Amino acid sequence: MKKLISLFLICFLLTGCADLKGESSIIQESLAESGDINSTADEIRINIDDIDTPLPSSPVVFNNNRENYTEEEAAKTIEDIAEFSVSEDFMADVPKQLDRLSTFNVVYPAYDRTKPEEKYRDFLAIFKYLFPNYEFKERYVRLTANGDFEYFSGIYDDFFSGTDKYGDYPEFVYEEKQRDPDLPDTGYITDPLPYEPDAPQDVSGYNVALSAIPPFGSTYCTFNRGVLARTAFDTVGGDMLLLTDDFDYIGEYYPDSEEKFRLLDKEISIKDAVDIFESYINTIPVSVTPTYNIHVNKVQVYQITDECYGYNYITSRLYDEVPFEPVGTYGSDIVSGTPPVQEPGIGFMIKSDEVDYAYNIFRGQTIENERQYTGFIPFDKAVACCAENLTEHIDFEAVDARLVYILENIGKADVFSAKPVWKFTLFNPNDALYYICYQSALDEKELSYYTTIHPDFTYYIEEE
Repeated sequence: MKKLISLFLICFLLTGCADLKGESSIIQESLAESGDINSTADEIRINIDDIDTPLPSSPVVFNNNRENYTEEEAAKTIEDIAEFSVSEDFMADVPKQLDRLSTFNVVYPAYDRTKPEEKYRDFLAIFKYLFPNYEFKERYVRLTANGDFEYFSGIYDDFFSGTDKYGDYPEFVYEEKQRDPDLPDTGYITDPLPYEPDAPQDVSGYNVALSAIPPFGSTYCTFNRGVLARTAFDTVGGDMLLLTDDFDYIGEYYPDSEEKFRLLDKEISIKDAVDIFESYINTIPVSVTPTYNIHVNKVQVYQITDECYGYNYITSRLYDEVPFEPVGTYGSDIVSGTPPVQEPGIGFMIKSDEVDYAYNIFRGQTIENERQYTGFIPFDKAVACCAENLTEHIDFEAVDARLVYILENIGKADVFSAKPVWKFTLFNPNDALYYICYQSALDEKELSYYTTIHPDFTYYIEEE
């Protein structure tokens, strides 16, 4: 029997803090001292209590009628047309009816270092929305070279020492704390960090973390409420815990699965939990007009304690009822070919009514040069094209089939081309490799693929 493990789903067990009562702004004092703002520290000081909590936003409404094949219908189509076998773990998210598809460019916000005070206010506002019961401590905030504001409660007192200033950010000179070389590298907010039992906490004993580039919602961001971190610390002990290493993997499920598991507070179906997750994520206040929704593509279940499970979501953006490719392949596993631009996303719930953490929540990139198509290659024709273009006499096993948008480089740093493709994940028993195939939904002759040891950041190991 085989066990599916996710390489991508690293549990970022972050440290944190605590109730939103603001301190004097050392960031704003740095602004005044730098001479870049003609004001006194008192005049530009920001107290989080003076920041209004933003109102929830609304999900984007798309008017693109979609009706899907069932998993059984999709599997039979592949078996009948391509004569491939179908994995017992086969998953499909393919429409039999869809009004239209599009091609377009995705435009990311330019690297903007202007209006630092406005950006800091935006960061404080979303912090206040996400963590209404925590005391904000400014000593846990830093501004990175990339323009991110990061809040890790408890981390900097222990992991950083000394000060330095970013000379390339003259409008917002902030004392950046340098990592102590004798302590572990904290990496990014998505890396696994230890739970800090001695760090400031709220009455529930949780740490929190937030990383974002304001305006919120315009690009990469992530938050962590620390419930999984604390639960894992109390259960397993130690630090640097990983979902894939320290907790039992139960299985992978469709987002509309009625299968039920008990979370920390009560039992809830996967479908109901996904509805709660998507509703919350897509109503988090954003400071830009949203273009996309965040969509759950599949759900992985882990056992956290003897009586508690957790739902790990593989997410991506959704545009006009078609998701972007949910995850890419772990780079070192690629054997041949080149995958498209990778934009993985995750989320996790360990309580039935609360999102514990999420990564890559961004809904505000703009699109341009959109062209819509009401006529495109249907699923059965895409299956035939894929079979015709691959090497004959190989009994591929179909593992997954989806209609997705993929991104391609067009030679500009902040602009990528998006196009619709039928994505087929096929296993070749002859070389034990996975073929990740992209059949254009607009051109029968356009098919590309790459081969990898493990598909979609996942791999199989034999259970003892």
